[in-house]
Amino acid sequence: MPSWTVDVSQVEKINEVVKRVVADEIVVDVLTQFLEFEANERINLVLEYNSTKVKGTVRLRGIVLASQDNLSIVSCGGLMCRVPMAIAVNDTVFVGITKSRRRRRE
Repeated sequence: MPSWTVDVSQVEKINEVVKRVVADEIVVDVLTQFLEFEANERINLVLEYNSTKVKGTVRLRGIVLASQDNLSIVSCGGLMCRVPMAIAVNDTVFVGITKSRRRRRE
């Protein structure tokens, strides 16, 4: 399964414990007690079908709710994740989220 490392363009406060991170075509809700992002930081997101392969500061289990063209929406226990790839609806996937240590090239 794929992984993406992209620049965070926007961080929206959903409520006191959840922030929505927007980075290119990726949108992911993150519990702030585990991980926080700011604009211009880099996020690394990994998708796997096998939970033992998922690495990350935050690991989520989700069900694909919708998929069209090259975009899928995954629900991870109320946290939403949008990824730029087609995944079959009702598939279970595991999501790993970390801050990227790779610096952006200027």
